[in-house]
Amino acid sequence: MVFAADLNHHLADTVRSALPEPLNLGTHLVLRVAKASSSISSPAAVAAFVTEAIHPLFPTRYLPQIVPVAVNAEFLAALDAESRTVRPEARSGSAIDTTQAVAILAPDYTRPIDGVGPTLCFEVKPKWLFVPDNDGDGSECSRPNQPGRTTTTNNITACRYCMHQHYKVARSESPGVSPFCPLDLLHADTVEHAVAALMACPGNNLRAWVDGTVLDLESLSSNDGALLHPWRRSADDNEMVMTSVLTRTLHALVPLFNLLAHHQRSLDSFDMADVERRYAEVAMYDNNVWERVVRQYRDRIDRETAAPEAEVEEASAQQVVAEYVLSMTVKDCSVLITVGAPQSQPHDLDDRGNVMVALDDGKCAVMQATLLDLDPKQFGKVPAWARLDRAIRACFAGVLRAREEVLPK
Repeated sequence: MVFAADLNHHLADTVRSALPEPLNLGTHLVLRVAKASSSISSPAAVAAFVTEAIHPLFPTRYLPQIVPVAVNAEFLAALDAESRTVRPEARSGSAIDTTQAVAILAPDYTRPIDGVGPTLCFEVKPKWLFVPDNDGDGSECSRPNQPGRTTTTNNITACRYCMHQHYKVARSESPGVSPFCPLDLLHADTVEHAVAALMACPGNNLRAWVDGTVLDLESLSSNDGALLHPWRRSADDNEMVMTSVLTRTLHALVPLFNLLAHHQRSLDSFDMADVERRYAEVAMYDNNVWERVVRQYRDRIDRETAAPEAEVEEASAQQVVAEYVLSMTVKDCSVLITVGAPQSQPHDLDDRGNVMVALDDGKCAVMQATLLDLDPKQFGKVPAWARLDRAIRACFAGVLRAREEVLPK
């Protein structure tokens, strides 16, 4: 449960007083607490997982700043009462667990980057960035949901996201397939395809804010245009502004998406049927294994890189399953991109991972990219994931058979 609304002064001062010196998380903060009667991992468990399992895999500049802070029942009760006035209606029935002893404090990455004026923020969910069962790059997805780019032969391959779209339509979970293919994020010459598809059908793969105010990407209004004014060129409409800035930032993040793809594929290198079988071999799974699991995973990748032809020692059942569970976190994460207002001269950067990105008008802007939604997944979901995998593949196979029937003989 995350409440991004500003706390009242008393609560905000209480939270800030818990920060170790000289740590500075910025002006705007988010406090993450646990819901009552929730099966989701506790804030303390999330902090431990991110530190032990995620930090070793990615450069520091892409990692969120999260600080476990001690909380008590009195503070949490006050926070629960304060936050009820600003929660979305869908969360109005939720209550904060006042028995927890730890919460997570982090910057609100949708709000302005300190010192660079207004901030335009995008959340991109890249999903699965590889084609299951293949060892190559993104060119192996035939883009079956983009008619102008789809091969007309019978030899059609697809990434998991493109296959999953048809399964959702078949189950009436979506009105139509999205043209977005995550693998377009892996190459500079295909990023524009990704942006066009995301803008045309943002779904839950693209969200945007200006200084914390949500933009409706389905219908950008004149009010949104006023918010977007700092990034506007004279002839740009709202969609052109968003498309231009998003394209530039995603170009700069191609290396990050390729790193995500590398870990997704490497952690999910075992056959799904084998993962399911090995899952049944272990009587109990311990969530306190991530430091060892990640160390063994990195050792395996190093050995395979140094000697690709060498015989690899068989991993334990728990290692196989734990790597797959970790891969599901990496597949489901978000990339939050904050972009400052355009400027003619480069800004003095701080040590929080900010970089300069060139914009289309010859100006530049401060940009920061942060990996979020990094909660640990539950080991007990492995059988359900296996069933879903089989169902998605079977559904897509049916789609291909139907297409073959209408192809010219």
